[in-house]
Amino acid sequence: MEKYIKKLTRNSMIISVLLIILAFCMIFKPVASINVLMLIFGWVLVIDGIVHFITYLDIGEGDRIYSFELAQAVMDIVFGFFIVMQRDRAIDLLSFILGIWILFDGIAKLQIAFNIRGFEGSKWGVMASMALISMFFGIMLLLNTMPLQALVRVAGCMLALTEMFSIFDDVYILGNLRSIDKEIKKIEKSQKKNA
Repeated sequence: MEKYIKKLTRNSMIISVLLIILAFCMIFKPVASINVLMLIFGWVLVIDGIVHFITYLDIGEGDRIYSFELAQAVMDIVFGFFIVMQRDRAIDLLSFILGIWILFDGIAKLQIAFNIRGFEGSKWGVMASMALISMFFGIMLLLNTMPLQALVRVAGCMLALTEMFSIFDDVYILGNLRSIDKEIKKIEKSQKKNA
């Protein structure tokens, strides 16, 4: 389990850093680079999806219970290829695509927060709060009707913030990995005794 969580959080941090760089490009060069940004964002999603799919195949049966890797892989790859193949339509749907991405990521982080809430010393409330804020940003993007330049800047700000929250969550999980792993093993032992 510890190996799986380390791999998952490290991959998540790499993708978050790439998305933060993309977000800053969206903030400071919103219109001039929109086609290139959409292409980069599409390929980042495809790569993220492939990483999640490989991770899903690599984890053991017991770890798959706690995993949402396959669902995230499919979503990332489908959205990524849509953006790459249909850039013009994707630009029109930018707010919707980023809104769905941020909302789904927030839901996944909220699930992780609830999964660790019983662990001693866990800061699951902070993680849950950040996930709810991310979900709020996602919903705001879904409801957005701004002009393109303003939309790209706002979307860049929201993407940067949510990915910074994601990095905080990943750093917290890596820092508390041993205690989380011990708690999971206790739960698994008690479940085996009760079965």
